[in-house]
Amino acid sequence: MKGLKRNIEQHLLNWKLSENRKPLMLRGARQVGKTTIVKQFSRHFDHYIGLNLEREKDAHFFRDTDDVKSNLRCTNN
Repeated sequence: MKGLKRNIEQHLLNWKLSENRKPLMLRGARQVGKTTIVKQFSRHFDHYIGLNLEREKDAHFFRDTDDVKSNLRCTNN
């Protein structure tokens, strides 16, 4: 990852290497680079689904159902 070296990079790489990892949720103050770091980190994966739960079109996946399989089917449409 280019640019400013962030402490979070090593944490994200450790998460990626974990065999028992769970979905990644990144939270923090506004305008600190969350979206940027996630987009950069997504390059380490073949598949990536980025959701911003502050946006209605993304948040509805979690309001309409709590079934993970249903949410994944919705994102593939």
